[in-house]
Amino acid sequence: ATLNAVIHAGLRPVFCDIDPDTWTMCPRALEKVLNEHPGVKVVMPVNVFGVPPDIGDVAGQKTVVVDDAHGFGSGGGSPADARAYSLHATKILPAAEGGLLTSKDAGLLEAVRRLRNHGLTEDLLDSQPGFNEKLSELHAAVGLSSLRALPAVMARRKQYATRLRGFIKEKCGGAFALQKIPAGVETNHQNLGVLCQAGAEKCQRDLESRGVGSRRYFYPPLHRLRFVDNPPRLPNTDRVADSILCLPLHSRMEEETLARIEQALLETSGSLPG
Repeated sequence: ATLNAVIHAGLRPVFCDIDPDTWTMCPRALEKVLNEHPGVKVVMPVNVFGVPPDIGDVAGQKTVVVDDAHGFGSGGGSPADARAYSLHATKILPAAEGGLLTSKDAGLLEAVRRLRNHGLTEDLLDSQPGFNEKLSELHAAVGLSSLRALPAVMARRKQYATRLRGFIKEKCGGAFALQKIPAGVETNHQNLGVLCQAGAEKCQRDLESRGVGSRRYFYPPLHRLRFVDNPPRLPNTDRVADSILCLPLHSRMEEETLARIEQALLETSGSLPG
């Protein structure tokens, strides 16, 4: 979705590597990219699994638009000119579909409100081409109901994620590496990702054989798509993409489910070489 937005806006994407521990845009890699491509106008970091990106001192020098699809309810990270949130059914705040845009720029928000409604203005003769991107009343009603339940949802997800992260760290013998949550960051635990020592493909098969499904999110990485000319070398992105799995995590998990995931992780870690 991030790449789609860039392409459909008529812009050319320039890819940046990620931090090997937080899996978000790396500020040092970004500095290198900006030195090599001084014409870059917009930086679009991504909130990954509820961990907001920290891109250093770029804010104020470049326009920063955060793909915050995973980020509703998270706190910390770098300041931004705008943030886009997802309300898809898999997100922390679901409205079945749709999204939200936030910004301190009143002019930008007014332009977005106009564009989402066919480009219509109060004086219709001033209207310009736009889109039909309004959130329907039905989706808005679902979203408002989800908003009322959000504090309890986030508390439960934190409880589940903390338990599973602790189990992985203490019981799985280094078979899986966890995403780093930096100091000062409040995550919503949108997803629980792990890096698999034996590679994502093998671990996914092993977990599946034990009755636990998993997903290879962000695979393949965008810079490896065949349409990309002169793909850059992004070693951290490649390593994470080839070894990452997202484990089951949702807003209402039973004890039996949590115990089954833990047992599958334990057995899978014991089946790995070394």
